[in-house]
Amino acid sequence: MRVRLSDPSRARELALALARGDCVVTPAGLDMLTIVHPFARDEEEARTEVLFFLRAWQAHHPEVSVQLV
Repeated sequence: MRVRLSDPSRARELALALARGDCVVTPAGLDMLTIVHPFARDEEEARTEVLFFLRAWQAHHPEVSVQLV
């Protein structure tokens, strides 16, 4: 799945946070990351887990919006 950030300068920071949650993250442009959760049983669980990580990160960075695309 992919996520778009409103502030591209924070992409690396988000990528590192997701990686600490066992996600595999690769850049997909200046303001977008591709995220894979390799330990999820299926796509639904992967989406749930990634959304959890994104919400937690965004709670600490309310000035940056993130959107699954």
